[in-house]
Amino acid sequence: MSSKTNLTHRRQTARSLSKATGWGYQRALELVIDAAGKNLLPRVLDAEDRAEAVRILTELGNTAKAFTRSPLARSYLQDLLAEFRLLGWGSGDMELDYFGLTTYAGPVAGLSLSVGRAEHEDDGSDEHDPDDPTTSDLSKPLNLLAMCPSGNATVEDYEDGLADVSTETVRATARRMDCALGRTRLRRVRNSDTLSTEPCPICGDRYPEHHLLRNSPSAPPVCPACIFDGDQPYRTDLPYLAVVLDQLLHDDLAAPAGWDAVAAVLSLTCGPNLGIRLERALNERRGWPIVMERWGAPLTRSWIWLPPPAHRHEAFKHLGAGATVAALVDAVDRYDPGTQAAAKAMCRAAEVRWRPALWPCAVAYAVAFSTQGHERDRHRRPLHVVHSLSDGLSQTMKPFAVTGDASNVEYGLEELLTHQLFPMVLGHRVDEEPDDPRRRYGAQGDDERPAPGCGDARLTHQIDRANQVAVILGTLPFTPPGAPAWAGQR
Repeated sequence: MSSKTNLTHRRQTARSLSKATGWGYQRALELVIDAAGKNLLPRVLDAEDRAEAVRILTELGNTAKAFTRSPLARSYLQDLLAEFRLLGWGSGDMELDYFGLTTYAGPVAGLSLSVGRAEHEDDGSDEHDPDDPTTSDLSKPLNLLAMCPSGNATVEDYEDGLADVSTETVRATARRMDCALGRTRLRRVRNSDTLSTEPCPICGDRYPEHHLLRNSPSAPPVCPACIFDGDQPYRTDLPYLAVVLDQLLHDDLAAPAGWDAVAAVLSLTCGPNLGIRLERALNERRGWPIVMERWGAPLTRSWIWLPPPAHRHEAFKHLGAGATVAALVDAVDRYDPGTQAAAKAMCRAAEVRWRPALWPCAVAYAVAFSTQGHERDRHRRPLHVVHSLSDGLSQTMKPFAVTGDASNVEYGLEELLTHQLFPMVLGHRVDEEPDDPRRRYGAQGDDERPAPGCGDARLTHQIDRANQVAVILGTLPFTPPGAPAWAGQR
């Protein structure tokens, strides 16, 4: 009998066993395959012998006779993704590749999770199904390989895995990988401090040069805190910015956490079907035609990095190294069910029109920039981002402009971050910000960077735009002549 015919009989036997016992089809198929491999079933599983095979398999399952079997790859990967979702991770679809069954989870670029069989034969094909008994030895243990980021442009890959997944519970594997990813991320961010020599032209905080991005091809590169600043001289070209954001976050595990929040705000406010529209525009420009899934599904496929558990708010203690925007919003609502109602009342009192996207935008911003403040402890505190939410978001170019009145998003973010979310996440009010000597350049012995001066930044957030000519000329409105625009002090 051909292997194809025998496989069909096995599947029919598994369906009969599942119907007779109530066990799931996947478990029943595992029992059929393993028992057949150990010659415990009739040699030919045709209709006549199927009833006898079901009786034997039922006894084996009920008495739990210990014969070792390797789990199916799809079932294992589904269980692993379920554990990651408990940590707030998002995930993509499963697909076959050379190694086996692969999916992407966690960071937007994708922590690649691949499950395959040990020592599978190289048949020259591009796809290998570890659950197909005609091409795989199902008695071989499953291997797990995890890798992030896949681009590997500026840092070496984060790699982890198991030679045999049966040696560790699925929950233990998910928690271990999550902790290792968080530690790797924090270490690489801190190690990048020696490369942080390029000041943002607006705020003056220093970054590695490639961590500063342009919002359009002609604009100067700035940091994520200042991308929506009113001092930005160029309007945002969203297809261009989406590509450079995706490339940075795909290639560099140490990229500033704030960029993820910038992407989340844009994808939540710039209209429906944004991913499809961006790809269409990029195709018309004959540019890179693919954007990450977050642009089409910002709540479930965005990723916001979190500080280590010891340095985060109680609402987020149960989450992993990072989480989707949906998981963060759910965590805040579970911690205090009245928080969102209070936010609506706060916006109403400030005469800011409420829109559903405002709340996840504000939560993403608060968490991402508090994480960035912890990771980059020589930068200013994350509160300064509030002063950069002036009119930059409303200057996003059509047809990708913010839907409705963009000022509602800008003023709403400023109101919620200043009076609700930053005080909650950081543990103090905006006007009670502690003086942290680490955040002053030159405060530590190994910091040889010069103190920032007026040439590093143009801090004009609190000055009316009509008076900025006077600032550029070196004078300040309503101050004595000769008063400097900025003394370079933190």
